[in-house]
Amino acid sequence: MDQTKVKIDQACRIAEEFTKLYYDTVDKRRHVLHKLYLDTGLLAWNGNGVTGSENIQKFIIDLPPSDHSVITLDAQPILGNVLTSLLHYLIIWRL
Repeated sequence: MDQTKVKIDQACRIAEEFTKLYYDTVDKRRHVLHKLYLDTGLLAWNGNGVTGSENIQKFIIDLPPSDHSVITLDAQPILGNVLTSLLHYLIIWRL
């Protein structure tokens, strides 16, 4: 199988898994949301910028309850020698 196709399939699978994990956490387990962010993480939400995993968790906890349904998402691997040999993903949601 072509390596590019393998990387595309892998990016799509991981994006789907992470999206499900993220929104399940936001909807049902906000108290552990900080585990999904780096300590230096940044959240931009309706014009509000929040930095740091603990601050992001506090911000999300204060939002009204939610029940997300993701209809579609988009994912692409970063191909070539742009990054180190480690696997990286950039995940952006648009609801």
